[in-house]
Amino acid sequence: MTDPPLNPDLDPSEHAPAVIDPDRTLSTGQVIGQAIGGIIGLTLLVWALTVVLSEENREQLDRALNAPASLTLTLIGLSGASIVLNGLMFWITARPIRRLHPLNVIGVNAIATFLSVLPAKLGLAVRGLVHNRRDGMPFRDVVAWLAAMSALGLAALIPIGIVSRWRLELDWVWLALAIGGVAATHALGIVLGKWCARGALGGWLARLSLGSWRIVRHPAPVAAHAVLRLADLSVLAGRFLVAAAILGMMLPTEHAVLLGAMFFFFSVVAPAGTLGTREAAVAEIGVALGLDRHSVYTAVLIVAVIEMLTSLTLAAIASLWIRPDRIIRAQKAAVETAASDHSES
Repeated sequence: MTDPPLNPDLDPSEHAPAVIDPDRTLSTGQVIGQAIGGIIGLTLLVWALTVVLSEENREQLDRALNAPASLTLTLIGLSGASIVLNGLMFWITARPIRRLHPLNVIGVNAIATFLSVLPAKLGLAVRGLVHNRRDGMPFRDVVAWLAAMSALGLAALIPIGIVSRWRLELDWVWLALAIGGVAATHALGIVLGKWCARGALGGWLARLSLGSWRIVRHPAPVAAHAVLRLADLSVLAGRFLVAAAILGMMLPTEHAVLLGAMFFFFSVVAPAGTLGTREAAVAEIGVALGLDRHSVYTAVLIVAVIEMLTSLTLAAIASLWIRPDRIIRAQKAAVETAASDHSES
């Protein structure tokens, strides 16, 4: 199906965050905001470490440091599977507007996942820059793609979060409501996307979507995203169950599902890098669910540390053929040249 002609007045790039536009720079206020966010994240990380390293948590810490190799390898494998699944989600979601090689998209996702812990949304910026410069993907398509991924991610998280919080038991009722809710929200996204394509709701909703309607109106990639997202949330829940097993911690499966969903949620919405902010937020949700504070903080940090080490390894491998360093240097040189030309004129 061919997309209808795009209205230049609805260019999503002009409404997109500057952090993902390779030709725009952050304002002073945005730089200050990112710096403050980074400081808050580091403060929260220090707080989390004080909980984990406290004398009361000595037994749990010893278990974490002397974890059985089988459980550690399982957690590494699940972390790698999550990176691959998310890469496949990016790949399949881009297909309506751009055909990309799945291995390249998975590699870029590994790099972006590792960089996501840093302030200034560096992982998001590098993802946009690589696909724009290396794959020749127009910036308006990059914006639409990332907006679609965010919208579809929320379309999965919202029903699962509501069902998990309401039905504090993982049974057939929970399963039916969770899968049914994800199917319903994704179907709604398809309907809204088609309405935007037909102009039924005018330009307002199309502009609000940042161009994502061009993607979500296609049933096949939306359905594939729903299946892959459910698989990834299952893997995330498994990661928390393995971390709990390392600590000898009793963690109900429904709580593991909710913690996994919130781990993904805060990975996306953390305003200035995930480090510290995500871990503290997810751990406090666990405390609110009635879990032991020391145990849940330790479990969350185990999941986060293993993810960071796994993504670092996969990112290093992916960088051998993607070469983001060359792209970043070329972009820096282009910016400096443009600035020089502007000053001379």
